[in-house]
Amino acid sequence: MVAPSKLWQVCSCYEMCHCWNPSCIGASWDIAKASWRYSFRTYLIFYTVSSLIFHKGIPSLRHLLVDVLRSSNFLACNAIVFISSICAFRQVLGRFFRWFVWGPACVASAVAISMEKKSRRAPLALYMVTLAIELLINIFLSRGWVKPIKYGEVILFSVSSAVALFLFRYGNMLKRDSLSALKLLVGVQEMPAELQPDEVRLQVTGNEKGSPREVSPTLQRQTFLSALRETLNSKCLQLVNWLKSLHKHRLCQHQSSCMYYVLQASIRKFAVGYAVQAALNLLRALPRVTTRPGLLVQALVRQDNFGLALFLSLFVGIFRSLSCLLRWLRNKDSPLHALIAGGAAGVSSIFYRSTTISLYFASKIIESLLIKGQQQGVIPVIPHAQSIVYALSTATVLHAGAYEPHNIRPAYWKFLLDLTGDNFGKMNRMLIAHLGTDSTRIYPDWPTYPDVSKLRLVDKDGMCVESLQPKRL
Repeated sequence: MVAPSKLWQVCSCYEMCHCWNPSCIGASWDIAKASWRYSFRTYLIFYTVSSLIFHKGIPSLRHLLVDVLRSSNFLACNAIVFISSICAFRQVLGRFFRWFVWGPACVASAVAISMEKKSRRAPLALYMVTLAIELLINIFLSRGWVKPIKYGEVILFSVSSAVALFLFRYGNMLKRDSLSALKLLVGVQEMPAELQPDEVRLQVTGNEKGSPREVSPTLQRQTFLSALRETLNSKCLQLVNWLKSLHKHRLCQHQSSCMYYVLQASIRKFAVGYAVQAALNLLRALPRVTTRPGLLVQALVRQDNFGLALFLSLFVGIFRSLSCLLRWLRNKDSPLHALIAGGAAGVSSIFYRSTTISLYFASKIIESLLIKGQQQGVIPVIPHAQSIVYALSTATVLHAGAYEPHNIRPAYWKFLLDLTGDNFGKMNRMLIAHLGTDSTRIYPDWPTYPDVSKLRLVDKDGMCVESLQPKRL
C-alpha cells in the first residue's frame, strides 16, 4: 500500500490537479475556453477605456482589435500552457515533486510573455514582482519568521516618496510614466526650471479678475438667494486675489504666492480624491441599486471616500508647503528639500494605507534607478530580463496558488479563479495538506470527482485504494 504521506507524489493528474475532468486534453480545453473568453472581455474593456482616456478620441478599430487579440492570447496562453505543462511534467517524470507547480508555471509564463507586445512586458513584470513580494511577506508573516511592523506600509511609502521626489527635483532620473504621474500629483513647478515646458514657465496663473462683477439693470429684481450668491462670489474672488497677492520666494517657480500655491493644490486634490473613490463606490453599488436605492447615498458618504481625498490633499499640501518653507529658511533651492518634503508628505498615506500601493511605488522607483544605472553603464544589461522576471514572479504566485492560496492577494486570487473558470480552486489540496503550508485553509474538503472509475489511488471520499480494500488516509 502507498504510504499516505507519499500518495500525492504517485497519484494521477486527475486525482491531484484537474479534478473536474479526468482527461488531460479535456482539462486543457476547459481552461482554454474559460481563459480566452475572460481574457478577451477584460482586455476589450481595458484597451477601450485606455484609448478614450489617454488618446482623447475614438480608437482605431483595427489597432484596438490587434491589441485586444494579442493580449488575450498572452493571458489565455499562460493559463493553457500552465495546466498542460503540469500534465506533461507528470508524464515525463512519472511522479509529482514539491515544485510540480512552480516548474510548469515558469515554462508557461516564459512562453506567454513572449507573445505580448514588448512595450507591455516591463509593466507586467513590475506588477508581478510587486505581487510576488507581497506574497512572500504574507508567507513569512504566516509562518512566524518575521514580525509585522506597525505602519510598515506607511514607512515604506514615505521612504519611496522621499527618493522619488528627490529624483523628480534632481531631473532626468525617472521613467516617463513615473515622471508624468509626479507632474500630475505635485505639479511641474517643482521640477528643475530648465526641464519645465516653455508654456509652463511663461504661464501666468494669477490672471483672474479680482474686481466684483457689475450688476446690470436687468438684475435689479433678483431674488435674495441670487443676491447672496453674488455676494459670496464677490467675497471669494476678493479672498483669492488677496491670497495671490501675498509674498513668494524669489526661487519659487510658481507664479502666485506660496500660500495660494499650497491651498489651491490641496483643495483640488481633495476634490479629485473624493470624486474618484466615490465614483468607484457608485459603480460597485449599481448592480444592487434596483433593490436597495439607498446604496447610492451610502456610496457617496463612505469613509474611504474621504480617506483617499485626505491622502492626496495632505500629500500635495505638505510637500509644497515644506518645499517653499525650506526655500525661505535656507534662501536656496536644492533637491535635498524635495527629499525632506517628500518623506514628510508620505506620512499622509496613513489615511489610505495600502501595502499594494506602497510596494508598487517602491518598485517603480527601483526600476527607474536600474534603468538609469544601465544607461550610464554602472549596471549590466541582462538580455530578456523583463521576461525572466515575469516568469519567475508569476511562477512563484501560481505555486502559492496550489500550496497556500490564502496568502495571495484576495483580488488576484479571484482573478485567477475567474481566468480558469473557477477550476484552479478545484484541485485536490487535501493530498498536500501534510506538507505544512496550510493548503486546505480555503478549501478544507475533498473535490468532487465526476468520473470515479478513473481514480487509481484515491476514491471520491478521500480513501486510499489498495486492490479492492479501501482504507482511510
